[in-house]
Amino acid sequence: MLEINDKRTLKQSFEYFLEYSTYEKPSLFIRSLLLLSYLPSVQGCLLSSRKIFGQISFAEQVKYEIRLFIVPPLLTLKYVSIDNETLNYGENFFQRACVPFSNLFYSLCNNRARTREKLSNLLDEFSVLQDESEKLDQWLHKYFLQHILQTNLSTLNGQTLLLIEKTSYFFQFILHWTLLIMEYYLLMGFDLSLYSKRELYDVYFYFAQIILFTHINVYKTSTNILNTTVPFLVQLNQKQQTNKNQINNVFIQQFNSLIQQHANDDPLMELNNENNSSQKKNKRKNINGPGTINTEHHEQELLLINGHFSMSTAMHRCLKALEIEQRLKFTG
Repeated sequence: MLEINDKRTLKQSFEYFLEYSTYEKPSLFIRSLLLLSYLPSVQGCLLSSRKIFGQISFAEQVKYEIRLFIVPPLLTLKYVSIDNETLNYGENFFQRACVPFSNLFYSLCNNRARTREKLSNLLDEFSVLQDESEKLDQWLHKYFLQHILQTNLSTLNGQTLLLIEKTSYFFQFILHWTLLIMEYYLLMGFDLSLYSKRELYDVYFYFAQIILFTHINVYKTSTNILNTTVPFLVQLNQKQQTNKNQINNVFIQQFNSLIQQHANDDPLMELNNENNSSQKKNKRKNINGPGTINTEHHEQELLLINGHFSMSTAMHRCLKALEIEQRLKFTG
């Protein structure tokens, strides 16, 4: 159980909670210890206000996770000034995100049947958060498009600019997590033997053609963003840099300590070492370098999801073939 202390991201922690509850089948006491290890209790403090390992707030961690996953300009451009209206809009979203994410880890510490029931309710919370993320994206599109155009960047790439303008960064991230929960929710139905033979055909079809197919597209979008816009955003940061010791973006100031701790995982890792001139010269030779780590991770996840997609599609077709040949008989 102490391995949870080595998990640095929400995704790693989520996968550990799933693996531990599935294979170890811990008692209520052990599940409680796991939750308290990850989210230590503080008297008079709501679950969503607890800090991960007692140190990192969920708001900070969510900002960091979004930056890793799809590098939105709001959490990437270090020297852009954020006006009060945009600041309030963003802060309200991140504070609202604390509730469903904290509830997710609480849900995973229940028994299997209770966990599945809670995940069903949790999907409603993430659905509301998707609507909020879409509104935030629409607001930020206009704000950052105007800011980027004002920089008069000589190497401005029209295709990259269009991609930044059209990408729903925060919506893609929340959709990614919604799909993760939906996948686990459906798979738990197999573990708990909830599906009848008659339902299996529809379950495999929905799992493959709706959930996994959508998740594949989310990862492809994120990978395309990392490969295309990271060098462009690096150039914007370098062009706007006026004071090496000062970060104007309030949001990056809030979770900058996390960026410094995990610089090797940061898609914009070169910006964390910009004071080292020798490193800077080497990085100019390969401007596509910053996106390498996260792209590899996304490609690994894509391979895994594609494997699940192929397997579920094969099961779906097999069940359909057996039904057509009348070799699969449903008994009530």
